[in-house]
Amino acid sequence: AKPAPERLIEGNVLRLEQRGGEPAWVKFRSIPGGEHVHDVANFDGALWAVGSGSDHRGEWESGRIFRYLWRSEDGGASFATAHRVMYPDLSKGDTRFRQLLPIGDTLHVFGYVNPFVDGGPLEGRHVTVRGGVIRDLEGPFARQVVDRAWPLSATLGLLVTREAEGTPSRAFAVDPRGIRELPGLDALRVIDVTPGGRPGEVLVLTAGREDPATHTIHRIAFDALDRPQPVLELPGVAAASIAVWRGDLYIGTEDGRVLRSTRTR
Repeated sequence: AKPAPERLIEGNVLRLEQRGGEPAWVKFRSIPGGEHVHDVANFDGALWAVGSGSDHRGEWESGRIFRYLWRSEDGGASFATAHRVMYPDLSKGDTRFRQLLPIGDTLHVFGYVNPFVDGGPLEGRHVTVRGGVIRDLEGPFARQVVDRAWPLSATLGLLVTREAEGTPSRAFAVDPRGIRELPGLDALRVIDVTPGGRPGEVLVLTAGREDPATHTIHRIAFDALDRPQPVLELPGVAAASIAVWRGDLYIGTEDGRVLRSTRTR
């Protein structure tokens, strides 16, 4: 926080730039209230960020915790608070916006409330931004807790809900028509997604439901998201992330290794 008397809380964002012909990360301490900053995305000609915190230490120390949506018009050098909502009971829990997903003319903002003092459970709290108007998400998906969200194209996204004890995660597609579940992925737990080298497709890292130690990479077409096609089995590999770079597939593992495969096609 800034020094007294205000003790303002400011979060950080880092922007990758070219400096002297070399890539360099430039840090801006520019997010008001950003005790925690979780995600950033470009949408509608601006940079948006989400997280949680309080405007100053007085709010924070009194238990006034907010979930935040911020907007920047200058590439992250400064941010303004576009929306913030306080956790309803002082010092009894936490609330955050954690994921951004721009799809078409709508920015989806996914968050949650966490009444951890009372033992939970987490509940989703989401909003949408469209035409400059922020609205609470309503309907059957409104209380689902989103774990990860990936933009697949300008008009299509994939997201998975967080697993609770005894409840498997679920996968959903997001497009301009709304959010719909993908029952064809019920047998799999989606871990990570990367563009797959072919137009209209992605590679998806999954684990089996019955055997969580079994990891597989599937190819999924945009027009058939609930019909995954196995590409590469990973026996004995506790995979945590994947990425395609210069035609090769890279696999990050839970024990800190990076593996490479040329089987992306």
